[in-house]
Amino acid sequence: MFARRAQLRSLIFTLYDLALTALAFPLAYLLRAYLLPQLAASWVQLPAMYPFSEYWPLLVGVLLVWPATAYLLGTYRALELRALRQMLADITRLVAVAVVVTLAGLYLLKLQYISRLFVLCIGVVAWVLLSVGRWVLLRVESWLREKLERYHYFLIVGTGWEARELAQLIEAGEPQGLRLIGFVHAGAGPAPAAVPGELRRSYPVLPLAQVPAILHQHV
Repeated sequence: MFARRAQLRSLIFTLYDLALTALAFPLAYLLRAYLLPQLAASWVQLPAMYPFSEYWPLLVGVLLVWPATAYLLGTYRALELRALRQMLADITRLVAVAVVVTLAGLYLLKLQYISRLFVLCIGVVAWVLLSVGRWVLLRVESWLREKLERYHYFLIVGTGWEARELAQLIEAGEPQGLRLIGFVHAGAGPAPAAVPGELRRSYPVLPLAQVPAILHQHV
């Protein structure tokens, strides 16, 4: 179940980012062709841009290279456990590598008519759109989850250091709908009063006999 959910989420994020990258292309063209020449100093002469239709091959290349770069970098891997800050770092790394790959491709193909500054503008605009888009997507996802109460509940068997590390990962995934119910003491001897460790909140340590009742209350 979790594997299918992760694949679906990765596909949604990929298509969403692909649409934003396509939107960044005409916006970057407007920025390079019209806004930057007006903002540039009088002694800076920027080369004129060709008509937008001349850059369709570049758009196709961008839409092929950038998603491939994202998958090679693992941008869409383990999204359930990635906080927004980690996602923004992934986007920054993706845009930087994709811009370098695109510039290298232009050099190898000897496409001198394509402005390198235009490619940099695509990278800047794409970074802004992808960053804002990621925040919006997570906010909408969180709002829908709160409305529909679609959470993933976890019960950790054990109270050792491995259990504490797993609990920290689940807490980090709370924005993605992960919820920790507590810990189960399955060993011999009395159950500890609490699980020590740097956790955001305290969780109950439950006896093994209570697990069936908890499983009936939470999927």
